[in-house]
Amino acid sequence: MKNISTLKTIINVFYWLLVLSFGGTILALLGINFAGFFTSGEGLSIFSIFNSWQFLLIFIPLLVLYFLFIKGVHHLRATMPLLSTGDLFAEKVSGHFSKAGKLFSIVGVLGILFQLIVPLIASSKMKVSLDFTTISCVFLMIIGLFFLFFGEVFQKAKMIQEENDLTI
Repeated sequence: MKNISTLKTIINVFYWLLVLSFGGTILALLGINFAGFFTSGEGLSIFSIFNSWQFLLIFIPLLVLYFLFIKGVHHLRATMPLLSTGDLFAEKVSGHFSKAGKLFSIVGVLGILFQLIVPLIASSKMKVSLDFTTISCVFLMIIGLFFLFFGEVFQKAKMIQEENDLTI
């Protein structure tokens, strides 16, 4: 149980750091965009990028991906109280693992697509690279598939436990 309580603490801290950074990012973007209205003359050129369609096309999907990732971590966080009480085969556990897996897989796939589309938008060139972000997206897809598999395993284990309870 010590390991689960440690994992619960780590996931809670990670979740709240993600939520705070997401809120801070939105506030910073709104603040920078709002500050552009108060500048005049030469100062406007600094903030002109935030009013362009390219900004919206790049940062809005990034914020959506970030939100989906936070939602996936939230589903993992929701499993911790059930796991810490020993209720391993609750239907909620397998459901939360499956939802987290789907969200992580979606974020990974969309992250890779985003890596391919952004250079087309920004510079009208197709650029394929194997950098840290691409590897992170692939890793996130693998983690997502793992949690999908884990959710299915917990669902099967629940069915086997119910059968076992009926035969005894």
